[in-house]
Amino acid sequence: MPAIESEDKLKLINFIKSVYRWLDTCYLQESEEVWPVIHPYVDLRTVGEQAWNELKVNQPLKSFIKLIEDTHDEKLLAHGLCGAQLTYKLSVLENLVERMREAKSPNRFVNVT
Repeated sequence: MPAIESEDKLKLINFIKSVYRWLDTCYLQESEEVWPVIHPYVDLRTVGEQAWNELKVNQPLKSFIKLIEDTHDEKLLAHGLCGAQLTYKLSVLENLVERMREAKSPNRFVNVT
């Protein structure tokens, strides 16, 4: 089995931190913008905010980070979360984010009302 680079786990941790900050921004507008913001539909905002706050209490960011740190290399390898596969997956997501940022009409991805 190939060795998992420590930078692979760091990449996963940084990705999870970005997702967490992005969700904070989408639901609570309390964080810097990491990726283009997508606000929930008006009729779902309250329950979405409640759900996000509930998740933050029940599974704080540090719990996700600990899960990644404690995950055995075999699991990461089995799910393609290391090496070139991880780099590719994260690159695809970053490419999509950049495409959204560069879109001529970025608000087409946002429910504004």
